[in-house]
Formats: sequence, C-alpha cells, structure tokens
Amino acid sequence: MQPLLDILRSMLEQHKADYEILSHNLPLISKDDAARVFDLVKAAPVFILEADGELVALLASAARGRIDLKALRQDVGYASLRPAPEEDLLIRTGCAPGRVPLVGHGLPVIFDEVLLRHDYVYGKTGDVLHTLKIRPLDLMRLCNVVKVWPDPQGAPAGRMAEATFGGKA
Repeated sequence: MQPLLDILRSMLEQHKADYEILSHNLPLISKDDAARVFDLVKAAPVFILEADGELVALLASAARGRIDLKALRQDVGYASLRPAPEEDLLIRTGCAPGRVPLVGHGLPVIFDEVLLRHDYVYGKTGDVLHTLKIRPLDLMRLCNVVKVWPDPQGAPAGRMAEATFGGKA
C-alpha cells in the first residue's frame, strides 16, 4: 500500500499545484509546535462536520479565530451543521481527528474565502512530521468545493475566486 504522503505528492504534481511539503523533526501537535514552522495566521485547519446529514470538510482560516457553527450554517446555507462523530471521520477518511489532510480526503468541502488573502496557506498532510504549504487558489481548485464561506471583509480575493471558478459555490 502506497503511503498517504506519496499519494498526496503524486496528486499535487499531477494537478500542477504550487506547493511544498515541509518536513520537520518533531511532530506538530499544538499551535506552539506549528508556530515554529509557519505563520499561524496562514494555518488552514480541516474540520469534519456533519451538514444536513452528510459529512463535509471545512477548510477554515485560522485568521477567523473560533468558529461559530450557527453563523457558519447561516452563511453557507445548511439547515443543520455540527461536528462529525469521530467514528464517521475514521471510516470516511481513514484519519484520526486532527490528522485529516488539506486535500485528498475525498469529502465535499466548505472553503473559507479568507484563505484567499494569503500567498500560501499551511495544513496537515496526514503525517505529523510533514506540513503542506500550498497556494490557496490551487487548494480550492483541487478540492470538491460545494460551498464557499464568504470573507466577512468582502476582500478582493473573493472576487478573484469567483472569476477563476466561474461563480460562487
């Protein structure tokens, strides 16, 4: 069986993404660990949610801070939205909570438009000794984006994504 990291690299190469996989000697478990490797404002954590009975991945911007699920639900138009049960996460993605990679998890995605403010964003690879650095537009292009969480500032990045992807999801 091919390691997840090799599958991820292959997918990124195949789709000509602008990315880098950063290696580190110590696992990145906490925010303090991650802060030694990259600017936390550019972190893109993955949250697995149950939206109207289906699992979805939220690719959020750490710049937003704490996520208000009620506000998110209203912003993206779901009737219900809650954290996914841990057992569903393991079955659907093969990854434990906190280890789901930014891309390649196979779930529909709610994409946080705030990520488009940055030149690069950083996220999980499924391996605690490696971090994915990727251009946000490439990340958006490689994911199955079903909803876009609007940037509260209405930043130009949102208009850029709309022009690139032919309208909001």
